[in-house]
Amino acid sequence: MLGQISLTVSHKAFLMTPHVRAIDWATDPQALKSFLPDEQIARLEILQDEPGSSIALVASMSDELYGWVLAHVEMRGDLGWIWDADAIRSLTGGNACVEYLHVKEKYRRHGVGSALLTAMESELHRCAKAAASLHCAHDNESAKKFYLKAGWQLEKEVAPEWANGRKFGIYVKSLNGLDPKR
Repeated sequence: MLGQISLTVSHKAFLMTPHVRAIDWATDPQALKSFLPDEQIARLEILQDEPGSSIALVASMSDELYGWVLAHVEMRGDLGWIWDADAIRSLTGGNACVEYLHVKEKYRRHGVGSALLTAMESELHRCAKAAASLHCAHDNESAKKFYLKAGWQLEKEVAPEWANGRKFGIYVKSLNGLDPKR
């Protein structure tokens, strides 16, 4: 079971203490749908019926959700992925894949994303995963800086078939202290 992680986040004139916890599939999806992009809502709806080998964490305070992170620890046939070599490698050999990390706009750059990512890394390590990978859009400068600051390494840049010509960086991070580059 995921342990609850507390963090303190300053935002303007007030102080809040959200918690990172496992998603409650019965109640959290509706709140998440109020701020997630469409492709993440579609993924959420698939997983709501069958979370299986996926791990979803949320950052919350009281009844409000501020963000979520989603990772997969095994290959799944029900997600509509194109199984290229990078996708297969990201979910085999003791690896996991972080698919989404999203924080409400007004709570970005206040530690919520870092808390979600750190909690997910801990959870993946608890699941005996040696490394994790993720795709980050080449043109998303703030996200690239965020992942590098969090200790992720750019492994390579790709233009995967599923991205319709958009370039992405594949970022990797060791969860066991060994070199994550595979």
